[in-house]
Amino acid sequence: MVDTPERLEMRTSPRILLPEKEPKPELPTVLFVEDKADLSHLVIDSLSEFFNMIAAKNGKEALGKLKNSIRPDVIVSDIMMDELNGYEFYDSLASDPAYKIFLSSF
Repeated sequence: MVDTPERLEMRTSPRILLPEKEPKPELPTVLFVEDKADLSHLVIDSLSEFFNMIAAKNGKEALGKLKNSIRPDVIVSDIMMDELNGYEFYDSLASDPAYKIFLSSF
């Protein structure tokens, strides 16, 4: 994949995430919660062929996306983030058995 000026800016900017693609109904959906833009880009680029990837930069943003009717098959979340860390994010969803949450310290 060739880096255009726009992609280069997206990769080097600490707060800009890759745009979400149109979901494919046949693929499972992953909500990936990570505050490091470069890691988000790497994971989303690597997995978007196999999963519908939705990105959030912290737990607060992820909760907002979940409230907007997004129902991921699995949530993968970093632990150490600003605003709402992974533990707080998990605690806010733990009572709902519909959510499958994987916490990691990337």
